[in-house]
Amino acid sequence: MTALVLWKKGALLLGLGTLATALLLGVHGRAVSQAPPAPPEKDEWKNCKYQNAVSCASCHTQPTGNNLRAPGQKRALDVVLMTEYAIWKTHDKHAQAYAVLAGPRGKLMARLLGQDVLKKETGCLNCHAMSNLAGHADAGGLDLKDGVSCGGCHGPSSEWLGPHALPTWRDKTAEEKHKLGMRNLRDPLVRAELCYSCHIGNAREGKVVTHAMFAAGHPPLPPIELATFSKNEPQHWRNSTDVPYFKENARDPKVVANYQLTDADFHQTRFAVVGALAALRATANLARDRVPGAPGDAISLWPELQGEGKLASSRWAEIAMAHSDCFACHHDLKYPGFRQQRGFGYELPGHEIIRATPGRPLVRGWPLALLEPALQTTGQGTRTADLEQRLKELARASNARPFGKPDEISKASGDLADWSESALKALSDPTRVKFDSASVLQLMHRLCQVGQRGKEQKTPYLPDQESARQLASVLKVAYDDWSRKNGKIEALTPLLTRLTDMVDAEPFFKRPERTRVTFGIVTQGQNPQGQEAFEKYLQGDLGDSASLLRMTKVSEPISLFLLAVRGISNDDFNAGLIKNADALQKLSDAEQEKLLKTIGAFDPKAFLSLLRDIDEKLPSR
Repeated sequence: MTALVLWKKGALLLGLGTLATALLLGVHGRAVSQAPPAPPEKDEWKNCKYQNAVSCASCHTQPTGNNLRAPGQKRALDVVLMTEYAIWKTHDKHAQAYAVLAGPRGKLMARLLGQDVLKKETGCLNCHAMSNLAGHADAGGLDLKDGVSCGGCHGPSSEWLGPHALPTWRDKTAEEKHKLGMRNLRDPLVRAELCYSCHIGNAREGKVVTHAMFAAGHPPLPPIELATFSKNEPQHWRNSTDVPYFKENARDPKVVANYQLTDADFHQTRFAVVGALAALRATANLARDRVPGAPGDAISLWPELQGEGKLASSRWAEIAMAHSDCFACHHDLKYPGFRQQRGFGYELPGHEIIRATPGRPLVRGWPLALLEPALQTTGQGTRTADLEQRLKELARASNARPFGKPDEISKASGDLADWSESALKALSDPTRVKFDSASVLQLMHRLCQVGQRGKEQKTPYLPDQESARQLASVLKVAYDDWSRKNGKIEALTPLLTRLTDMVDAEPFFKRPERTRVTFGIVTQGQNPQGQEAFEKYLQGDLGDSASLLRMTKVSEPISLFLLAVRGISNDDFNAGLIKNADALQKLSDAEQEKLLKTIGAFDPKAFLSLLRDIDEKLPSR
């Protein structure tokens, strides 16, 4: 018998959740009404307005002659690619987020939930179309049909849209740019908070996925590792070490400070490690804020919890399921298996498992996998004792009764979030915690040794697939950074490939087929030469926009293709996506099926054995 998630006709059916679906729909089969959530902007952004993606398209679709640098001059290509809009529109699922709601999957979910998912009141548009920002847009408004577009990540552009195109913009500090509305995405903590607000959830911003939504067809939210996620978005920017302006001014303290270039060679590792702690904080905050009476009255933003607090309290079980570890229930039922050997509770590498009562769902624990290696490597190892105590409090709160007592879960989760906040302050400061070849090599060894640390433990460390995926992702990120400085180790290449395949750390294997569909929508199936040229540009050195510029001068097909990308309307683009929804859904289903098979077949002992093999091939510290 299996309890893995099964896919059928575009709907998500849970192996043990069909009864829950019926019960939940009995509660949710009605329209809801709610006040729009408060926007997440800082106070200094109150006069800054969001704008449509088309405001960025005229410059950021393809480079022009004005982007080239004459001797002694600063030009855009020194810093940015000028193809950001084209990459986002054709490759990035964020540009397709609205169409998902408007298409067959969204309509099916709407029918099952008894709600119109395209209405702001249901909350779906907060993640799928930045609806929670719409009240802070200019006269041109935010076009929700953009999906998740430029402003949602980079910030409201009304005050910086013009100034940021001038060479003097480079002289401003990140703080000065922030006051004008530009979010500093070079700061790993800032980026993590933004990405996790949707991909983990943020109740105070009205960004939540509920158990009823999962039962009705919303795909599971997988673990997210910040550096890998950013690369797979796909990345529409150069790494810091490849930016010409940064390379030329690597010793200029003002440039280093403005663009956070301290330990630039190991930026991705810093993003991964900071992201790990930020993921724990976001997960803990989400559990804390799913309690009636939580700070900020976040509960009032939940579509299924409209009404008086006592109603929300009476439905605590379904609230708790939405922030719990899905695979604690929905997994292959195997005996013997690692779950019986490991036991049930919170696992922190190098420490005894913090036991909880089996059958009482726990707050998701995958962010814990990276914490001990990260803290030890960055000189914060003494914090793990306090972390362990906070996890014990959370386990006790979960043990109190099925799904735990709301107030106790809220307090324990809040304490865990506070611990994360304190650790993040030290870790995210590049002047206090530095990454270099030695420290990153040490991190890799610690990641590889998670199964060997604390050998005296009564219960061995046996990570589940989600935790193992985090470990493998960060190990790969750290190795990529380290090998660029120190050279690749040929014997490690096949081992790292096996490791990432074992946990499906690179899940978007259907992206080329998906991109062919979006290219066809943009060009109505015409101009294959232009599509091929753009793909060649993306597959080569992404930083070589000057080469792309030369190509556009001599090649009419790629120029016409990029103009088509810039010119297609949201209505036509989304209509094309919906027309091809069946084909796109099959590609997503294939990726999901591969992931679920990986989860079902995962063997933690084989995973830890492979880590030991990698550890032996790494240079000694």
